[in-house]
Amino acid sequence: MNLGYVVNVIEDEAERSQVLRSAWALARRTLVVAARLQWERAALTGLSVGDGLLTTKGTFQRFYSQDELRAWIDATLGSSSVAAAPGIFYVFRERSDSEHLLAERGRKDTPAGLRVSDLLFEQHRPFSIPCSSS
Repeated sequence: MNLGYVVNVIEDEAERSQVLRSAWALARRTLVVAARLQWERAALTGLSVGDGLLTTKGTFQRFYSQDELRAWIDATLGSSSVAAAPGIFYVFRERSDSEHLLAERGRKDTPAGLRVSDLLFEQHRPFSIPCSSS
């Protein structure tokens, strides 16, 4: 089951959570959840409404940090999600499926001492926003 870029357009927090739970109820084995990340907000203008933005096109957009999205999914579903990519998470019915995915990631050819998370960070570095110090 794929819940791609749906939760970020639902303005009501309770409805947003209910949609996630409903999708999880329909998922037989795996639920894929994708949502927009905070760095995307910089490209949009609009009015702050609740926990999101009402764009000039009249659409509501909720932006998450990676950690915030994971925490919300896990708390709402009472399950542990696995990051697939920035803004994309897998939630597995069976813990063994999650463990299998993580084991496969760990088996990839990586230079000695380098973690998979470090490789993913380097792979997505072009998408990061530079931080300025005060």
